[in-house]
Amino acid sequence: MVLVGPFAYVLEGKQRPSLSFSVAAKIFVLALFGTTIHLNVYYAGLAYTSPTVACALSNVIPSLTFLMAVLLGLEKLKIRTARGQAKVAGTLFCIGGSLVFTFWKGGYLFKGFVKRPLINISVGEMGHVKENWIKGALLILTSHIAWSAWLILQAVVSKVYTA
Repeated sequence: MVLVGPFAYVLEGKQRPSLSFSVAAKIFVLALFGTTIHLNVYYAGLAYTSPTVACALSNVIPSLTFLMAVLLGLEKLKIRTARGQAKVAGTLFCIGGSLVFTFWKGGYLFKGFVKRPLINISVGEMGHVKENWIKGALLILTSHIAWSAWLILQAVVSKVYTA
């Protein structure tokens, strides 16, 4: 029987590995990226833009994670294979599509199908327009970069400290 989770060590009677200063520092950085930076920057970005932009930009997290893993050498990209080309094409389409949707602020994309723009600027409680689209989108994109770093650091920390 295979036990999974935090109780596996207790139920199987195994000893936890020692928690060194290096491992504790990695866990601290992991917590810093995962909850602190990601959520605070995300909510700051929402103050400048709409939830529609936040949802559109959330689609870049898998692509950003893939790019960071390739840059850090955790993922090997074989560009000559069909699988490698599909990864690159998917990454470009994902990031490009999210950014086009986020920064599209003009006329209608399909005038016959919709009666209003895809993205509307939201008005706050006091009637002030929260219009700093670029700043809000960049803050949300920064928060998603922090979340992607958290996902990658989880793999690194779990190799060092398996508990």
